[in-house]
Amino acid sequence: MYHIMSMNMKEGRDTEFKKWYKKNRADLAKYVPEGWNFVGIFGPTMGLGKHDVTQIYEFKEFADLDRMREYTHPVADRLNAEFMDFILPGNFETMVLREADDWVTIEPKKPKR
Repeated sequence: MYHIMSMNMKEGRDTEFKKWYKKNRADLAKYVPEGWNFVGIFGPTMGLGKHDVTQIYEFKEFADLDRMREYTHPVADRLNAEFMDFILPGNFETMVLREADDWVTIEPKKPKR
């Protein structure tokens, strides 16, 4: 499954953020809770899209969401605080995606005749 969080950056911070990300990418991948994998931070191509950055993590089971919520580590906490300094408050859009072959499907009842 993927945890995808999209947001917008504070005006004029793009270049500074890009430098910060390059400097800290390895630590962003290293300091995650068990069961999580940092995929990366992405931005729209040619300005297409409604968000400036999208952060993607991969995880295996819903219990991993609790592990992320409860996770604390001095390096991860510092990185999160620095990351949030670049982001406009209140504009997050988050979703969890799972592969189609993992979907639980429920077929509608057929009408009685």
